[in-house]
Parts: sequence; C-alpha cells; structure tokens
Amino acid sequence: TLNNIGEVYDSETKYEEARKFYERALEIRQAIQDKVGSGSTLNSIGAVYRNLQQYEEALKVYRQALEVRKEINDRVGQATTLNNMG
Repeated sequence: TLNNIGEVYDSETKYEEARKFYERALEIRQAIQDKVGSGSTLNSIGAVYRNLQQYEEALKVYRQALEVRKEINDRVGQATTLNNMG
C-alpha cells in the first residue's frame, strides 16, 4: 500500500512525497526480506531522484536496485533498471 501511495504522488509529480512513501515501503520490504519488492521500490526511488534532476543520487539508487535484482536473477528487472540508468 505504501508503494502504491508513492506511485500516486509520483504520477502527480509530487516527487518528495512519493520518495517518502517509497522509502517507508522499502524499509518494510527489506525487513521482511522481500527482494523482488525491494528491487522494484529502489528502482522507483531512483526514478524520483531522476525526476528531481538529482542524477548522482539516482544512479546510486539504481545501482542498489540492480544489485538486488542480480541477486535474485530478475533479468526483466535488471533490464528495466539498466534502461533507466541509460
């Protein structure tokens, strides 16, 4: 649900609000070791930083997303993150 709220704020270009919800969602996903969800949420946080034109921070978070997605062999997720990094 937190991730979905982040997506709503993201679609409304309320990026700081979106980031707050994505980060709360990430904390929970990491706590329960939901690597698929963590990779997805990290990718969303990277996109928020990209939209805020904070490119170095976006790349840092995208790298984290890519690492998680490699760990679980999520090839589609890896491709998505690599595309976002490009």
